[in-house]
Amino acid sequence: MTGTRNGNDVLEHRIGADGELSLRVHTGEVTVRGTDDEVVRVRDLDGGDLGQRFHIERADGRLVVRPRERVILDLGIGRRGRQSARLEVDVPRSAAVSLDTASGGLRATGLVGEQRYRTASGSVEVRDALGTIGVDAVSGAVDIEARGPVELSGRLVSGDLELRGGTLRTVAVATTSGDVELDAPLAGPGPYSIQTVSGDARIRADDIEIDARTVTGDIAGNRVRRSESGPGRRRLVIGAGGPIVSFQSISGDLAVSHSAPGAAVSQAAPEPPLPPEPPAPPVAGLRTGTPPVDGPEWAASRPDPEDARLAVLREVEAGTIDVATATARLAELEDADDV
Repeated sequence: MTGTRNGNDVLEHRIGADGELSLRVHTGEVTVRGTDDEVVRVRDLDGGDLGQRFHIERADGRLVVRPRERVILDLGIGRRGRQSARLEVDVPRSAAVSLDTASGGLRATGLVGEQRYRTASGSVEVRDALGTIGVDAVSGAVDIEARGPVELSGRLVSGDLELRGGTLRTVAVATTSGDVELDAPLAGPGPYSIQTVSGDARIRADDIEIDARTVTGDIAGNRVRRSESGPGRRRLVIGAGGPIVSFQSISGDLAVSHSAPGAAVSQAAPEPPLPPEPPAPPVAGLRTGTPPVDGPEWAASRPDPEDARLAVLREVEAGTIDVATATARLAELEDADDV
């Protein structure tokens, strides 16, 4: 049976320890706390009527709360309004939680189940967390403090993502111009992947391997034991080696630092950043025409190499291709120029 209670400014619904909560607000502040109870409690801190402000869907093991669109009369013309909300939410800590906001602030504490956070321009703070954490952000900042194993995924445009504490079992993060900072041991099956267009990434680790594909970005690390580089690709072994981190970027930098800041380094001094590969001169006599989507023929039939590189970057900015595809195309251009 499902138990519910709606006291205007307080909504209660039993979803069980492993239930689901989906909550969306347009603007305002939302604070979510993980509890040992089996009931979701949503409180409107402004004392408003939740039933009038939100569309509420109750089901066995599930609660969905999303805003109602209000029609506001403005000089006789109807228009839709977005009302701000200040909500305080208690939820079973192991429940699957999805929190969504346009410009509001999200703060979640003590959650250990599957978590999804979405924001356009708001901030996201996650504390005392573990489990599967997914983030989608346009320009909002995401700050995560973990206390156990985390499987992290994220898609960001210009927002920054920082994670501290716990351990990372998997990482799959893609960003356009935002920065990514991971300050936690890599301890799990992987894979570990970071993709950026122009954003920088920082990893704090002792023993890892970096497999990097970048056009103009720099790769630097403490305790580098071996490094190899080729056209558009670099590989670093740091410390004793270990989990492989795939880094793909157009112009973003990757920095790997010792996991204990300030500790003495017993090996050689940190290797300076590897310089980017110099651009090769254009090759005369190439055919012109509309390039196919992918493949070696695209590089062989392209127009001027610099124009082709700019076209690839524009496609990334427009979102028509991803970073991996762009990196492969740019590498093909570099290889063709070397012929």
